[in-house]
Amino acid sequence: MNVALFFTYDVSLSEWDRLKIIDREMKFYTDITRDDSDISFTLVTYGNQDDLKYENKYKNIRIIPLYSLKKRPDNKYIRLIDSLFLPFRIKKYLNDVDILKTNQLLGSWVPIVLKRILNKPLIIRTGYDLFSFSLRQKKNLFKLLFYYLLTQLAIITSSVYLVSSREDMNFLKKYFYWNNNNKLQIRQNWISAEENSNFLDREKKSILTVGRLEKQKNLYNLITKFKNTDFSLDIVGEGSLRDSLVLHSNQSNVETNFLGIIDHNKLLNLYQHYKYFILNSTYEGHPKALIEAMSRGCIVIVNKSSNVQEIISNNVNGILFDSKNENPIDIIRNLNENNQIALKISNEASRFAFENYSIDKLISIEITGYKSLLEN
Repeated sequence: MNVALFFTYDVSLSEWDRLKIIDREMKFYTDITRDDSDISFTLVTYGNQDDLKYENKYKNIRIIPLYSLKKRPDNKYIRLIDSLFLPFRIKKYLNDVDILKTNQLLGSWVPIVLKRILNKPLIIRTGYDLFSFSLRQKKNLFKLLFYYLLTQLAIITSSVYLVSSREDMNFLKKYFYWNNNNKLQIRQNWISAEENSNFLDREKKSILTVGRLEKQKNLYNLITKFKNTDFSLDIVGEGSLRDSLVLHSNQSNVETNFLGIIDHNKLLNLYQHYKYFILNSTYEGHPKALIEAMSRGCIVIVNKSSNVQEIISNNVNGILFDSKNENPIDIIRNLNENNQIALKISNEASRFAFENYSIDKLISIEITGYKSLLEN
């Protein structure tokens, strides 16, 4: 069985490598081929010949970089229009494919067209709902209309439509037409099992957060909460707001360490240096960093939003707080004075993460899903 995995529009393996997430993103598929030797993958990327070098690193993985077949248009609008014709350019390379899959809506028009051409089943999975996020981000009307129509097209044409949260499922059922309700399923993110360090030996006054330095992550508000305290904030990630956040930290006299992009394996180890992980986002999908921090035994302190409340049981496997009215530093001070309670929450966070999001469990579900599609 060969599964063609279509990358997010304009994303390549080289870009994954630059962002230091390539090993994490590839692990799921290399572990599938290890567990079931009858399954192989064809990765259709938006890279050039440089992406082909990764074939030597990953077994049972074939790579088709779209811009190794043609020149990549420099103009972003021409590139978008050009992508509509890519299915016809690459169809001859995919005759041996059994299933088409993509993990994002952006670029999904390529496998959607190929589904019609090749008459193959199509799996579409979204880690977050593009249309609902765009509403929250107050995108312009043209983009909102485009994302709405793209979502509706993906729902109608897909064989299976996977979302990462119950909140996304309810949203899609409410605002979109479904030609088959059974195709909508929840498929969560995964984490890998690792041994954790002793919680009580960890740093208790340096707090970790991980995410893009963008408005959604609400980092300006978070930095403000550290003002006039003896706590420091360590931020992993890059983004357009970095300079303004550095300035705000300096003006607020808050010790903020901007750690940039960190290799994923090193990030997994980094979690174990911290007792506390804060996620202050105004909204989220199904955040990988959150469940990874939980799996590594961090006490996660999370701004309330509907999606994260599917993951966090307050004061059981994490802490929920209202960022507008509460300061997480007060919560941390209280936990630092109650080691027994803190350790209990840490242990429950780790247990919950592995019980619900282990890579082995989700690989088994993934393989079963492939086989079921081909049997029907």
